[in-house]
Amino acid sequence: MEQDFKTSFIPKRPVASRAPDQTIASREKGSGLLMLIAIIVFIIALLSAGGAYAYKVYLTGNIEEAKASLERAKDIFEVDTINSLQVLDKRINAAETILSKHIAISPIFDLLRDITYPSIQYTQFTYNINPASGEVFVEMAGRSTGFDWVGVQADQFDANPNIKNPIFSNLVQDSFGRITFDLTFSVNKPFVTYGSPTNNTLQRQGSLNN
Repeated sequence: MEQDFKTSFIPKRPVASRAPDQTIASREKGSGLLMLIAIIVFIIALLSAGGAYAYKVYLTGNIEEAKASLERAKDIFEVDTINSLQVLDKRINAAETILSKHIAISPIFDLLRDITYPSIQYTQFTYNINPASGEVFVEMAGRSTGFDWVGVQADQFDANPNIKNPIFSNLVQDSFGRITFDLTFSVNKPFVTYGSPTNNTLQRQGSLNN
């Protein structure tokens, strides 16, 4: 009995014959990519180092230039001139300290001028300064054309924030029909302190000088 043997003349290709080549190509591709990244990182590092060095040189140059300018400025002013300016500065500071504690009464007169009605006249004015508090106590005498004007004038004193405890007293009608009166009040220290924000003495003197 004859046996049939089927043979093929087409050679069979091994299944994994190209696998090693593909692995090597993949490895070479990966190595090339890592090398490119490394080169880029290296270039960036070089640029950063160069920039930092250039900035350091720039700053050093500026510092040296500033030192040179300072030395030139020192050379311009003589030692005697610098000493004279220091003495003058101390004197100015001392004068400012004295003025900051100086009492200026002129703001009280300005206040009276602004709030007094034409029907009111003042005939006497005296004041005393409390050494402890710096408060100024004022005593005045005056006259008016009528009792009603004394009343409205009292309202003006009461409404002014710089005046404390205004008291009109001893209202008497004289032989001419006028009403005489006495007036007492006090003002806070800042209002009469020279150079205080509420004291306009400096501003008034500046306007007169201009």
